[in-house]
Amino acid sequence: MVSFEEAASFIRQAKDSVGPALLVYRSKVINFSRERLSRELGVSSKTIYRWERSEAMPNPLACDRLARLQSSGKWFIEFFKKYMQEQGKA
Repeated sequence: MVSFEEAASFIRQAKDSVGPALLVYRSKVINFSRERLSRELGVSSKTIYRWERSEAMPNPLACDRLARLQSSGKWFIEFFKKYMQEQGKA
């Protein structure tokens, strides 16, 4: 596992791809509602919706929180890196 700082940096650099990956991670991997994820990250559910639709990008603080996001041992950063590789972006 990479450090949280490295993970947050990776997310910041590729944040235009965060939304689609976050939607899959939230709904298929950890089964969180948009509302629950918004509580975990300290943002509104509307913000999560906008990220998932790529209408907005996470700010640096949100990228840090995404780097620390996990549920049942399933880290977002590990999922995101695999997602980026599958999309040919990493």
